[in-house]
Amino acid sequence: MKLNLYFGTCAAICGATVFLHIFGGGPEFPDIALTSGLDDKQSSMYVVLWHAVTLLLSVATTAYAAAAYSSHFRPAALFFSIQFLAIAALFLIVGQTMLGDIWILPQWILFLAMVAIGLPGFRRQPRPSIHA
Repeated sequence: MKLNLYFGTCAAICGATVFLHIFGGGPEFPDIALTSGLDDKQSSMYVVLWHAVTLLLSVATTAYAAAAYSSHFRPAALFFSIQFLAIAALFLIVGQTMLGDIWILPQWILFLAMVAIGLPGFRRQPRPSIHA
């Protein structure tokens, strides 16, 4: 099977998002939660959720990369695409309802971009013909 560039691109974007999450726009958030005066249970929950996002993005990167090389992993790519749609919806809803502006938390753009880029990857590949 040839490389599915759509899923390969999703894997690259998702992997870059992991990097951005860990090093660019996120590490200060668990620190803020730990020093905010929240009780230990609340700040611990925040830290767990931050790390859960890291794990989710890392596993999704692996799933998209595997789907880029084997159609057997397309269900995993579909699972993460659906999950990313739901996460994008959460960012849009929370941004609009709690902050009054969807651009304050623009992470929804990355999640929707990964889904949109990956969509053509779900098309069935034509089977090679035995007859010439």
